[in-house]
Amino acid sequence: MQKDFQGFPPIVGVDGLGILLNKKPSSIRVDRSRKPHTLPPACTPPDTQKPLWIVSDVIYWLRSYKETDIRATPVKKQVGPPTKAERIAMRVLNS
Repeated sequence: MQKDFQGFPPIVGVDGLGILLNKKPSSIRVDRSRKPHTLPPACTPPDTQKPLWIVSDVIYWLRSYKETDIRATPVKKQVGPPTKAERIAMRVLNS
């Protein structure tokens, strides 16, 4: 079963991957050797030098980095001793 990804062919090159990832093709070429972990896995058929990407694999790779809840803010750990108000509140709770 083949899915249609908005008119993209099932296999794309560097230019097509640039469109999908919103990156310049030159950045993708550099990232292939310097930071390969920042790109989806590529296919290189025998007797070719140009990498190819299967669009469904690229979409699956992108979905693995989907943010679950962007509104959640991390809780900051307090540095230093508790404030006077916090010490009083702890005394009231412990009594």
